[in-house]
Amino acid sequence: MKNGQKGIIQIDLDDLNAAISSAVAQLGNNGKARSRSKQPPSGPFASVNVPSNPQRAGQLARFYLRSRRYRERIFPIELFGEGAWDILLDLYAAKVERKLVSVSSACFASGVPPTTAMRHISKLLKMGLISREDDDRDRRKTWLFLNEEAAQQIEQWLLKTFTMAPTDRQ
Repeated sequence: MKNGQKGIIQIDLDDLNAAISSAVAQLGNNGKARSRSKQPPSGPFASVNVPSNPQRAGQLARFYLRSRRYRERIFPIELFGEGAWDILLDLYAAKVERKLVSVSSACFASGVPPTTAMRHISKLLKMGLISREDDDRDRRKTWLFLNEEAAQQIEQWLLKTFTMAPTDRQ
């Protein structure tokens, strides 16, 4: 990269990682947001205000998931370990699309082996980010649902992330 751009990109990725970690930590209390500190938000996301737009965020989630699957065709999957994040994104997009997601579908969407995906699902359930419900008509199926607060956090992350993405005009 030219003219020190690598440092700029690294800072942005660090801020993005911090924002994701913060969102997960906020929601990790059985689906209830933990109390936030009295300090005002900082970093690049603090100054970006985006209106709610679930349909656009759902499209972005599907785009992001497709781009991750494409990336896995280029680089070894072992380099990237974000199966839980992929499950959350898939559940978010399905919520917006008003589709049901089975446990087996969530495992597939995670991009990791089924046993690893099941560990991620168990952890997300324990954290209260998702819930599960048995199918009334088919006892073999179990559906997964993203809780509302997690959905709002993911929507804001998607909209802010892609709003802040560089364009040709910048």
